Amino acid sequence: MADMDIAPIEAALVTGDLSKLTDQQRVQYYLARCEAAGLDPRSKPFDYITLNSRLTLYAGAGAADQIAAHRHLNVDVLSREMTEGDIYEVLCRVRDPNGRTTDNISALYVGGLKGEALANARMKAVTKARRRTILAHCGLGMLDETETETIPGAARVRVNEHGEVMGELPAPPDDDSKEARDAASRRVYAIAKEKGVDTTPEAGAIRLYASKALKREVPLFRELTAQERHRVGDYLETLEEPPGGHEPAESELDAWRASQAADAEPAQMRGA
Repeated sequence: MADMDIAPIEAALVTGDLSKLTDQQRVQYYLARCEAAGLDPRSKPFDYITLNSRLTLYAGAGAADQIAAHRHLNVDVLSREMTEGDIYEVLCRVRDPNGRTTDNISALYVGGLKGEALANARMKAVTKARRRTILAHCGLGMLDETETETIPGAARVRVNEHGEVMGELPAPPDDDSKEARDAASRRVYAIAKEKGVDTTPEAGAIRLYASKALKREVPLFRELTAQERHRVGDYLETLEEPPGGHEPAESELDAWRASQAADAEPAQMRGA
């Protein structure tokens, strides 16, 4: 793929929306992601989904298993526990042949589930943690199939081998009911917990990331619409996961405010 045009890849990184690419560029982007992960594109390891009106890739059911086999990764489940708020957490660790390890968790809301439904949810949490840890270890930074199932408004899209979108892209969700907002909030806080973000109000982390995601200051997270909350969730999904986690304090929010104010100053006031 040495002769591959990198323009479509750059465009996708800038816009975050593969629907803006031509069919040929979409194929090039897909092949590049497969090559980076060491996957055979003929096995269709990635599929397409729309999130907040953006067409993007997610890892299919077999992608993580292929990566683990190709890179000789060992995956161990370190813990499984029920935490406050009926959240079932699973912690996994991936170790490669060089001894490098990556830990990651999945967090699944299981409130009200019983019997077989609860058992299936717990198994799904293990699968989700395992796949998320593999993808994180390899630096892919994309959703796994188990995660797309829990995102309200997300819709899978069929794209053929020529990069053509089959049918119409789904319209953005406009449900802003209390139920939709609550579901979006649960998603945001579950992702934040997985990413090691301090979600206490005193830390100001959620407001900081909401402000960054929406490119405006967010005084109160609860005032956001369901769609805005999902945009915050999408932003959190892109965060890298350092060993110490993410613990931004109010001072970091103050620094962000200052940077926004500086950007908004007329050029002559900055001595330009």
